[in-house]
Amino acid sequence: MGFRIAHIGAFDFENFGDLLFVDVLEKNLIERIDVEEIVYFAPKSCKMPGKNRKVYSVTELESMVEKKPFDAIIVGGGDLVHMLKIKTFMPHISSEWVVYEVLYMWIIPSIVAEKYHIPLIWNAPGVPIVFSDEEAMAVAWLCKNIDYISVRDCQAKGVLSKAVGAERINVVPDTVLSVSNIIPADELVKKFSELHLPVTRKKYIFFQGNISFTEEDIKICADTLYKLKKRTGYDVVLQSTGYALGDNQTLDMIKQIYPNEFILADHRLDQYEILALITNSVLYIGASLHGCITANSYGVKNIVYNLNHYNKTDGFVELIGREDTRVYHSSDILSAYDKLGDIPTDEIKSCIDRIDRHFDVIAEMIEQKRRKVNKPIAQDIAEYICSVNVQMSQIPQLKMELESLNKEKQELMQKCHELKKICKELRGIQKAYLEVTTSFSWKITKPVRKVLDMVKYH
Repeated sequence: MGFRIAHIGAFDFENFGDLLFVDVLEKNLIERIDVEEIVYFAPKSCKMPGKNRKVYSVTELESMVEKKPFDAIIVGGGDLVHMLKIKTFMPHISSEWVVYEVLYMWIIPSIVAEKYHIPLIWNAPGVPIVFSDEEAMAVAWLCKNIDYISVRDCQAKGVLSKAVGAERINVVPDTVLSVSNIIPADELVKKFSELHLPVTRKKYIFFQGNISFTEEDIKICADTLYKLKKRTGYDVVLQSTGYALGDNQTLDMIKQIYPNEFILADHRLDQYEILALITNSVLYIGASLHGCITANSYGVKNIVYNLNHYNKTDGFVELIGREDTRVYHSSDILSAYDKLGDIPTDEIKSCIDRIDRHFDVIAEMIEQKRRKVNKPIAQDIAEYICSVNVQMSQIPQLKMELESLNKEKQELMQKCHELKKICKELRGIQKAYLEVTTSFSWKITKPVRKVLDMVKYH
């Protein structure tokens, strides 16, 4: 009998990188242990984009554990570890904007794993946002029962270390970097030919942009791509990697600037078709981290435009020693292209070796069928609620103090206004005095005033 595993991530999201985690984890585990079933969870229940697989809502995790236990719960990858919900558009789920509960993907597993004594493993997720002091307290007890904590770069470790001891946190490169070992390049050449796009393999530039681009960015990127096309003779393919993230809106605007110069696919591509387009290009340029990662995995030269200053992007390029391929401004893309060197194959191989060891650890933990840690968190939850209640009870008093301070502020501002008025009047008097004492009449009457002073004091 094989192992039954719950895998949690943004598998309901029509986003290139998040969906590749499914293939990477599955293939690596099947190579190492006997896997009976992997059940997928995400904030929303749906059919997984690009695959004929059911995705369950992570809110169903506990009820499914009660029906049939899991041997392990694996969280990640992806930028999952923060305390936010986001509003996004998911047309395969709803025609309306959807509230997407990112925090459910790691908080619910922490509680369920502790309650049912299931090994809990983090598969190198990202930690994109610094925690407040109050959040760090909650993160500390939520992470208490994670048997193996890994994050995808040193920046993520630095953020998480505010709540969790640094010695517990392992840094593992984003596991999608190993996708070239999972999906062979030859298979992607075949997939590319099936797209029937009007481009030749290794004779085009793949460009991706997202909704964060300003009008200025769009114009500069369009001009840059046009110059590259004319200089190199390569075609330019504009392609989304995140339909749910509004990429196409930006790409449409770029194409409108040079309508006859760029190629934009007229239908939605799945994650494997996008991967085929990236790997068979001569150059990848884009804001997508996983576009950059997959390009590096398959040896495609690339420039990543980190216009949002995401720590995940900085963390990755620093990890592989390629800060020269990252730009923060669209105006720097052309100069970055002129300086592009070859992909650092030794560094990439070293990173993939680390990913292999990471999956060795995960497989071993699942085989052991036992938890490394057993630290009940009920008391921590109670203490957290107590601390929140204490803070809440202080709010009325703090409000009174704030009102008192605001009143004092108003009084001080009034006094300041009055002092400014007096100062203005004094400056007027001083000016009048100077005008009198420096006047011609004042000077010629000086002898008379002197005689009068003598009479006055005698």
